Amino acid sequence: MFPGVDSSKSIFCINDHIGELGEAETERLIASLPEWRRETALRFRHLQGRRECAVGYIELLRGLRLCFGISGMPAFAWGEHDKPYLKDYPDIHFSISHCKEAAGCMVSERPCGLDIECIREAKESLVRYTMSPKEAEAIFSSPRPDIAFTCLWTQKEAVLKLMGTGLTDDLHHVLDPERLRGIEMETVQNPYRGYVVTRASCSSTTVVPIRSSEWQFMTLQKSRIVKKQAYKHFFLNTFLAECAKNNKFAP
Repeated sequence: MFPGVDSSKSIFCINDHIGELGEAETERLIASLPEWRRETALRFRHLQGRRECAVGYIELLRGLRLCFGISGMPAFAWGEHDKPYLKDYPDIHFSISHCKEAAGCMVSERPCGLDIECIREAKESLVRYTMSPKEAEAIFSSPRPDIAFTCLWTQKEAVLKLMGTGLTDDLHHVLDPERLRGIEMETVQNPYRGYVVTRASCSSTTVVPIRSSEWQFMTLQKSRIVKKQAYKHFFLNTFLAECAKNNKFAP
């Protein structure tokens, strides 16, 4: 436990305008990362992968600062199943996810899982391989099979990341009710930006959503769907200004 930290809270940060970052902005962002993370980002062959890797880490820093008061750029270590954890703060859990449309991070004192995916076509072969017969029926009977499939896929990945097991051969049963005891999930569809995000956490944790965009939601069964958006392109400039002001953030 950490002095002054409210253990009932976790935080979810997301940036869904990463596609607006140009090459020069992305290079500036990567240059501001610690050396080990910069090397990780540069292993990606294409600019898009580097951008996603960098912004995902930035969202982690934002969550740590806002929820736990932790500044600086903590390093990772890797545990069982290659699940990363914070080397200097092993009791703080986090989960980073990204796709070409958005990158985000969930930070908590309890195990958590986050998955963000671009909305993808519900190909029958893939659906049959990854979904139970009941889930497949729900997908193909949906007016938007692509969104229905992506919602279920992100839910499975978020739960598996919470459990720390990674992908398994038993994908059909990941969302069985008996396996979800003690876990709460929230799925947000954003068809306007072309992605779906699911966060999973222990049910006793209060999740505080912090987003780079202002969202208004309407309830839709177990999911929430974006009804209207207003974009705020401010976080990159704020972060770079912070890097310039604090030498400890400089590469």
